[in-house]
Amino acid sequence: MIILNKHAYKPIFDWFFLLKFIPHHGIKDILIMNTSNLTPNNEINYLDIVMKGYSNQNNREHLVKYFIRECKNAKLKYYESDEFFSGCLKIIEAFENDINIKIHKRKVELHFMLSAAKNKNIEYGNEDNSKTYEQRCNDTISYCETELKELSKNDYYVHLPSITNNLVFGNMPYGVVLFIEDAIITAYQKILTEKNEVENSTSQIAEIDFNQTSPDYFLEKASELDSAYRQPLVLNRDFITRNENLTKGNKIGEVGTILPDWPENPIEAFELFKKFYAKIQYLHEVSHFLHLFKKWNEDAIGQEQEKIKKFIVEAKKIDLTSLFMKHTVFDDKEFYLRLIHNFYDSHNIKNDSLSASNVYGKYILFKELLEKKISSKQKEITNKQEGKRILKVADWCIIFHYLEKGDEFEDSKKSKIDLYDEFISENQIMGNNQLTTAKYFKRKYHIICNRINGKEDDMKEVVFSDSNPPLPPERIKKILPFIKKNKKAIEFAEDDINYLHNTIEDHKGKGYYE
Repeated sequence: MIILNKHAYKPIFDWFFLLKFIPHHGIKDILIMNTSNLTPNNEINYLDIVMKGYSNQNNREHLVKYFIRECKNAKLKYYESDEFFSGCLKIIEAFENDINIKIHKRKVELHFMLSAAKNKNIEYGNEDNSKTYEQRCNDTISYCETELKELSKNDYYVHLPSITNNLVFGNMPYGVVLFIEDAIITAYQKILTEKNEVENSTSQIAEIDFNQTSPDYFLEKASELDSAYRQPLVLNRDFITRNENLTKGNKIGEVGTILPDWPENPIEAFELFKKFYAKIQYLHEVSHFLHLFKKWNEDAIGQEQEKIKKFIVEAKKIDLTSLFMKHTVFDDKEFYLRLIHNFYDSHNIKNDSLSASNVYGKYILFKELLEKKISSKQKEITNKQEGKRILKVADWCIIFHYLEKGDEFEDSKKSKIDLYDEFISENQIMGNNQLTTAKYFKRKYHIICNRINGKEDDMKEVVFSDSNPPLPPERIKKILPFIKKNKKAIEFAEDDINYLHNTIEDHKGKGYYE
């Protein structure tokens, strides 16, 4: 039972009243003692910095600039910006903890009184006989419940001597604590933003090699792009309050990143959309394709093109008039039409960016890449065919010779003459404007082999002669692109190039191959 006797009744309620509405002391009441003698020269006294920042009128008027300046001074002592601002915010945290303790104590007192009044376990003095005991209990209940609802940090102050071990005197209102905290956060944000701008201006996103076939490569490029465009954000009280689910577990002063702000100008917003949002989706689309097909497979490219073509055909059936009059869009085909008909030249794309980036990344950027890939493949085939057309029958004999040495035909059970026939047909080897014959190819083939390896004379020695001179090494170099997939064949060819070069040098002046 709580007993409030006649001497205690009024003073207790006066004390409650004074605690709640105690006057906010101004900065003139805050006195700072000299604390420099307690701090080594190479260390920072964060309390001293915070208090001097606010107590000096000029610093207070330019508090953000003050903390930026102090951070730069701290760097001369080899303190990083995150370390400096963390130290300043710990002082603010200590101030707030002091107020939290006061509020907690006040809540305990109010709940204690409330419980006693509800249980009729409280006694009052005899000063006021106009109310019954029941009415007095109800008044107490009403008072306690009202104050519990209205309790606010703004009604409390920091008792500076108690948290600074009497180094600083006076009282600091909670509003001042928040003012200083906001200046610290703003200064930290400015320093990080300036640093980020410098880094982005001096670094370029590496050129993307779309000939790569690793899915992870394109995911890494997407991550690089994301990092390049994201901006640092120092979490402040307001941001954490407004984004409670997003910032759960984070503290004021912690550094994260946020997506770039959307320009108000629709054309500038669309540029950001294309260079950042849509391009990231595009890189993920490329990664997904390579994850499925492992390489730039022509058949797979064709299948993807057919899907995209079908999507576009269906999209173009939609009536543009009704589409452009709508305020919202829920279908990818509708987004596609808006994108290709310049809808976002006059409408800011920021509200549609998530869905529109999927459409732009796949049905515009990825579509263009697939077209380039197919065009490149076709050009490669054309160049290869043109290269084949300039080869003579003798050149094809050289190719066959090294493919044979490279075991290209090792598993074939066909006869040599059938192999000649098949090789001629596959490569469309022409002689006199028509496919050459296996018989002619065989004759040329033996001549080429003798000119590469030499020919046995009557004494069984391998020699070259006027009628069988060494094959010029350039002739072999010419056909290397046609055997490059067979590593063994390439090795034999390169050995023969060196051999023939030395042979020709050794036999200069002997009457043949001059």
